Amino acid sequence: MRLEHDRLVETRPRSGTFVTRPSRQDVHEVCQLRKALEWLATGVAAEAMPIEQITDLREEAVEAMRAAERGDYEPFFASDTRLHREIIAATGNTRLITARESVEPFVYWLRVLGATGPHRLAGSTRRHLEILDAMATRDVSGAQEAAALHLVEVEEWTLADMASHSIVT
Repeated sequence: MRLEHDRLVETRPRSGTFVTRPSRQDVHEVCQLRKALEWLATGVAAEAMPIEQITDLREEAVEAMRAAERGDYEPFFASDTRLHREIIAATGNTRLITARESVEPFVYWLRVLGATGPHRLAGSTRRHLEILDAMATRDVSGAQEAAALHLVEVEEWTLADMASHSIVT
């Protein structure tokens, strides 16, 4: 039932349960929702997140990129997930946190399907560092601008990766 709620599977009467294929619209809607939530959260986090935490996230992002350059992509995915979660968590807004968590299964599913081309790691890391650097200087608008641009790029890259793997419908 949870997978059906997350639109990852579809139950058809007298036929069974099937894994759904993500559509361009699914990707657009999730990225649009993430952009709105994370733009707001990044602004709050830019003022509230302790510098030590920002520094730790930045160091992890740099090390994850180094690992990816050696062919190990898992540290990037862990760093990416942590960065976005901690920015959202920094708001202290439980409804915002719950709304962001609602799209996490879809984001993870896209990774499993292969909509995660290596070019995305370098581009995402560049944006993550821009976001964190703006947050470290308490530049709210700069952090929000980088976060919004990041989600626009994520949508573009995801759709391109999906098309190249014949995933998208």
